Amino acid sequence: MLSGLALWALALLVNLDGAVQTVRRGTAAAGALDATHDALVVATATGGLSLLALGMSLRVVVGWLDLPAPDLRRAGRVWLPLAAATVLRALRPAGGALFPALEGLLGGAGDVLWAGAVLWYLPTLRGLWAPGTARPGGGPHGEADPPLARFVRLAYAWLGAAAVLAAAEALLRAAGSDGPAAAVADAGRHALLFGFLGGLTAGLSGRLPAAFLDVGGRGRRAARGAYAVAFWALAVATTLRVAAPLGGDGRAPALVVAGLAGALGLASLLVAQLLVARAAWATPPPAAPRPRS
Repeated sequence: MLSGLALWALALLVNLDGAVQTVRRGTAAAGALDATHDALVVATATGGLSLLALGMSLRVVVGWLDLPAPDLRRAGRVWLPLAAATVLRALRPAGGALFPALEGLLGGAGDVLWAGAVLWYLPTLRGLWAPGTARPGGGPHGEADPPLARFVRLAYAWLGAAAVLAAAEALLRAAGSDGPAAAVADAGRHALLFGFLGGLTAGLSGRLPAAFLDVGGRGRRAARGAYAVAFWALAVATTLRVAAPLGGDGRAPALVVAGLAGALGLASLLVAQLLVARAAWATPPPAAPRPRS
């Protein structure tokens, strides 16, 4: 999580520098960053937020799986190659501005390192998809929540898909197919942003209010229907959004349907949170303890 915060802070600093340069030089669109600054911000922010999400979600998954110490140590070591891959991806546009051949080398190395680190990490969580992990009452410590588990499983599936797409992008660029590589890169970014980050954020934000407001099972039962609608709508939205860059002539319809499904999913998530809040308002406050005589 610390490396993720550092990368996020770096993205903000690069964005600030780009804004200063924009004010000094002037651009065609007010507030628009140049391509190099924009690529740096996207790469560092995406990688940093992904590392933050991995760190936070690992705490949730560890409670469900009761990971043995060797697997937990293996999962904890993945931050270094992922952070290095993010730095390589961020340096790609700057390296290309200095030496064109360096752009492909940095980008390819970053993609391969990222894909290898994720695909090395995911097997440590092999129990995440086991039937006994997500059931009422949970796993060994009773911490699993089946509806939330659907969001977490889908998010990690998208993380794996983003890794495969990153490896495919590296292979296409090495073969000189820059057009298909750009489409695959776009799909990979959306798999990471919408699929992994979006799925985790939506799942946790739909469940944490019940814990914050101390309504537990009552809040979860009240929001169950809206939470389920949010999951399926966001699953459709992310699938179409990732597939759109690869869809050719079907890109525009896919984007339209993805936008509608995403709006439905976010609205359902808001309804779920409001239902949890309503359950909290209807819960009588705990009785004050009687003074001892």
